[in-house]
Amino acid sequence: MSRIKFLKRLGFEASSLVMRMTAKFRSRKLYFYYLAPALGRRMEALAFACRSHGIPAEVVSGLSRESRLKLHRSSDLWVGFWGCVPLEHFPLHYIFWNTEPMLHSQWNDEADWQSLPGDEPRWHRSATQRQVWKKAMAGAISIWGYRRDLDVYAKKLGKPFDFVPFGYSPYYEEVFRSVVGLERPEPEIDVLFYGWMSHRRRLVLDELALRGMKVFIASDQNHLSGPDLERIMVRSKIILCMFGYDDAFTHTPDFARVDFLLSNRLFALHEKPSKECRDIDFETHVPVCAYEEIADTCAHYLSRPVEREERAETAYHWFKTNYPLDSFLPFDSLRQMLRAA
Repeated sequence: MSRIKFLKRLGFEASSLVMRMTAKFRSRKLYFYYLAPALGRRMEALAFACRSHGIPAEVVSGLSRESRLKLHRSSDLWVGFWGCVPLEHFPLHYIFWNTEPMLHSQWNDEADWQSLPGDEPRWHRSATQRQVWKKAMAGAISIWGYRRDLDVYAKKLGKPFDFVPFGYSPYYEEVFRSVVGLERPEPEIDVLFYGWMSHRRRLVLDELALRGMKVFIASDQNHLSGPDLERIMVRSKIILCMFGYDDAFTHTPDFARVDFLLSNRLFALHEKPSKECRDIDFETHVPVCAYEEIADTCAHYLSRPVEREERAETAYHWFKTNYPLDSFLPFDSLRQMLRAA
């Protein structure tokens, strides 16, 4: 290690020690943490919900020096999306909110995934990264899952489990209005897709473009999140949600992708979940179609703006009534953990 690196490390450890010593003279804090910018609104919504229930909460993101100082051996309580975070940056006490489909048929493979031709590299195709993910879950105080059946992993690890889906939050409506204003513009984009690009997704998007639809893609080479993405959402007639893998066990209703959309009456067209992940209530209220029918279904809804508006309104009220985030968050458990300093 060079002298400069050594001094930087020494300074970091000294600053971290000061922060930990200071923490001994105050109440334990609750932090919500994310690394990927696309997850920011979710953590902001959680903090909003906790503050609404009298629990002070802050949001921390990224791995800047300031963020790493807060994380490093922190005795505060953290809730986060930890899957892509290096283990050396983890705090002492954290809740693991799982966002990946661990029922993926290859999740427990010991080798790197090689059976996804044409896909962009993804961190969880690496066996090493999946092992880090599992270690992170094993070190958690408790585990939250966006699917009820993910409790099997918590049970294997002897961890408490809470079903915390990506639900409706009034925060989403409040922040969306602040970004796009009260009057929504006339949309000029036919179909918006955002997320990482895979071969099966690219095939559909290319077909839409060949059929003359104006398609906007916010993906790896044109990544947008937060206000930048929301300004594109409001200009889009259809926001398309489709699965990245040809794996039936991952084809579950993607609330992590549609929570913000449904909360703001934006029209979302969702690829139909598989029979293994069937959710009749979801499919009744949110527009869905089979993978091979996406292009035709987009054409159908593009020619029927009134129907789009009606379906978006129906989905909004269903989601707000059945998936309010407040009804799933374990506020009592969080309070107990904060007291157990």
